Amino acid sequence: MHRNLQKFFVIVGSPFSGKSRTIQELFRRTNFFPFKQPIRVAWEKKERFIVINSSDTNFRAIDHLHKIKSVVNSHISCQVSFVTPLSICFDESRRDIRDIMIYLNHLGMETHYLILASSWREKKIIEQQDIKMFNQFIGLGTSHMFDRLVTMSELRFRERRDEVIGIIRKILNKG
Repeated sequence: MHRNLQKFFVIVGSPFSGKSRTIQELFRRTNFFPFKQPIRVAWEKKERFIVINSSDTNFRAIDHLHKIKSVVNSHISCQVSFVTPLSICFDESRRDIRDIMIYLNHLGMETHYLILASSWREKKIIEQQDIKMFNQFIGLGTSHMFDRLVTMSELRFRERRDEVIGIIRKILNKG
């Protein structure tokens, strides 16, 4: 891969599994304004990020896809990495992410899917068949599995956050 190829980090999990909370912890903030200036983080000072956040409450995949496209088009000429949450959902409902996956596969960025296997709120993990189906849609991207059980444990959640930071730093600093 080229050193200048933009990175796109997709935080993946079940609906209501803590994806947005993970992003908030990574960037130490709760509000993101993707059409404004990129943000920096203490753990990776030289990289700038654009966070395209969404909520699982009233989530519609088509709306999130339009938001991703608009934000990417707005910052395509900038040296930034993009971050967005995404729920594994292939049920042909308004939450179905197939079109988002197709777009990400054709975006021309180095895409990394950071899969959070354990849910924050409930004692459950992503089903193997869901992971298998998700991996079939990845295309040229790379998946990274985080299987630490974190249900309602602040300590384990922070440990997983630190693992995610470690992978992102490794990806950004290779080459």
